[in-house]
This record gives sequence, C-alpha cells and structure tokens, in this order.
Amino acid sequence: MKNKIIIKCNINENKTYIKCNDILNVEVYLYEWDSLYNTTSLLYNTTSNFDNNEFWYSTDKQLSDINGFKVEIKQNDILIYEEYFNFKSIYGKKIKKQVLLINTEVGIGDTIATTPIIKKISEIYNQKVIVLTYLPFVFINNPYIDQIIQVNNDNVNNILNNFRTDDYNINSIFNIYGNFRSFDHKQMCAYNVGIQLKPDELDMQFYPDNYEIIENLPEKFICINPSETEPERTWGYDNWQKFINLIQEHIPVVAIGKETYLDSDLVKKFSNIEIKNGLNLLNHPSQNTLSQAYHIISKCETFVTMNNGLYILALCNLDCHITELSTSWNTLYYRIRKNIENYNLDYVRGECKLECLSNLNVCVAYHGSTEILFSNNCYLNKATHMCHPSPELVYQSVLKKLNINQ
Repeated sequence: MKNKIIIKCNINENKTYIKCNDILNVEVYLYEWDSLYNTTSLLYNTTSNFDNNEFWYSTDKQLSDINGFKVEIKQNDILIYEEYFNFKSIYGKKIKKQVLLINTEVGIGDTIATTPIIKKISEIYNQKVIVLTYLPFVFINNPYIDQIIQVNNDNVNNILNNFRTDDYNINSIFNIYGNFRSFDHKQMCAYNVGIQLKPDELDMQFYPDNYEIIENLPEKFICINPSETEPERTWGYDNWQKFINLIQEHIPVVAIGKETYLDSDLVKKFSNIEIKNGLNLLNHPSQNTLSQAYHIISKCETFVTMNNGLYILALCNLDCHITELSTSWNTLYYRIRKNIENYNLDYVRGECKLECLSNLNVCVAYHGSTEILFSNNCYLNKATHMCHPSPELVYQSVLKKLNINQ
C-alpha cells in the first residue's frame, strides 16, 4: 500500500479527507466538476506533506451546492493522483449513496468475489460505496469503499434500517439463484445490481496491510495450503505428505492456513503435515491474517492449493503463480485472470475429468433437473476422488515450473 492515496468527501461537513503514506511537497487542488462535459473550476488549492495521517480540506463553496467534485494531487507540477465525485445529476437530482449488502456469511472466497462489482459501482457513480458485510477483514484498504460495516444475522436488519432513507440506495449482492456451481459468481454479483461486467472488469482485488517480517522465511520457496473442508476439496494428509517429501528435496516448502469456525456446519481445518525443509506456519500467528497470507503467497515460486478461500485470495495477485489441484468442481470462471484462461496458473487434473458436482448433465441424471447436487459425494461412486491428481503429477508439474529436470 506504499504511497496509496485514499480520498473521501463528507458533504454534510463540507470537508474532503485525504490520507496517504509519506508523500512530501505536493499540491492539492479542489475543483467543481461538470460530469457531462468533464470541465472543472478551481475552488481551492494548497501545499501539503502527508505522513500517513488523515488531513481534511474545505472550500468556501458548499459541496452540497455543486453537482460534482474533483481532487488533484500534484508533485513538482506533475499529476500523481486524481479522483472524481458525483453528488447530483446535471439536472440537480441527488445521486444517492450506494450501499452494498453482501449476502455471504462464511465464504472468504465468495466474499472476495464481490470486489469486481464494488469497484464497478464506485466507478459508475464516481463515489465510494458503503459495504455491509459479515467478513469486514476481506475489504481492508479497499480504495473503492467509504465505510465497511460488519453485520451478523442478529443485527443486519437494524443496520439496514439506518440506510432506508432518500439519501441511500441499497443493493443486495451475492444473492444466489439456481445452481451456483454452474456460473461465474463475479458476474452473478453484477446481475444482482442489473448489469454485466466486461471481461477486463472481472479481476478480483485485495489490498493488504504492510508485510510483517516472518523469521526464517526462505528466500525461495513453494507455498502450500493443505486445507481440509468438504471431501471433494480435501486432498488429505497422505497426498500432501507424499508431495512434500518429494518436492522438499529440491526447494523449501512453506505451509499456510488456519482453522476457521465461521459456520458451525462447516469447520475448516488442515492436514497435520511435517516439513523438514522449509516452514510449517499452519495456525502460526505470523500468517493468521489475510494480509500476511497474501504476502507469503506473493513471495513464493508457486502456490499449491485446491479450490478454497486462500486460492481465491491468490487469484487477486496477478503476478503470483498458482498450481491448482482439480476437484469435482469446475473452477474455470475463477481461473481466468486478465481475461486469459489459466493465466500464470497450472491446472493439474486427476484421472476423472467429469467435474460431477458442477456438471449439469449429472444433475439431470440424478434429479431430472439442473437442481444443485449435494456436496461430499462422488457421483460416479468411486472409492476415492479420482478427480484429484496424484502427488506424483503435482510434483512433476511443480518441477516443470521450477525448470528442474528429473
């Protein structure tokens, strides 16, 4: 987040708040802005030094009296940042503050999938949005968000009542209809607000806190996430340990993950593996935040994982390489980054490629309709999940990524 600039406008206070990290000798310009013709009229300017504190600025003209507002920050007469804010339409109609209620209680990955539509809504309205969420830590430092308000099943309706006024427009996103394994969750969130995202608008975002140094973290390593959740998305101790034993002869292994109990019906744990060359950070405080997990993943040569929350987090980092282990779920929509299928990602598939849990033909065969299939089952009645790749296949894939001949 170094040098990231966050700007917020408070119409009622007639103040503009600006926060950024260690930027010196800058000029701040505040303009009245015509959004239709994209013309500006200077209201105020001053010089500032930023040191990670939040500074506020005001103008003689009330923000409530103008339709639009623009902030420019220059350094040595060079524009380094600008941002626009819409308050009213060109005919003076109030543009309501956008409130997004995210209807997913337990899924870190599902919650991250809402970030493209949050960005899009902010860009459409030229204003930062208010997010109501069960998992506020997913949205830290998000430059498209004005407020992050945590909700739960007991208080969500009371909190929503605070926004049921003429000043706000409430959008409920991540409302799942039909067979949720058969469509792109990111587009579903867009459909919830009546729009569709373009292919180049589908990348997910996470904005981590600064990295906290982890003692003895290898300079070069692979990262693994031996998560245990539903059987179809759990590789299991034997597979993980066999893979570790093979690959740690060539490169250190760092394991990340922690137990989570966000839902009494879905406890997520991890396989208690052993690492001789590398670090076992499972449940270790040094990686117990999404920011630290993100930074560890960003530093590794490849992140080896199945479809889970940290896998979705890794997809937010367009530079990190991912070795994804296939399951009975089709993850194609997630595996597209920068509008490129399998961008910087190796998808290692098992013997069975039916992907039965997300296969609509299998749904019809069992239900007579496309009704969603129950998790935890292999619908080919195999003794093991043959959709999972073998440790040897994953080992060979990682060796290839590392340019190691075997």
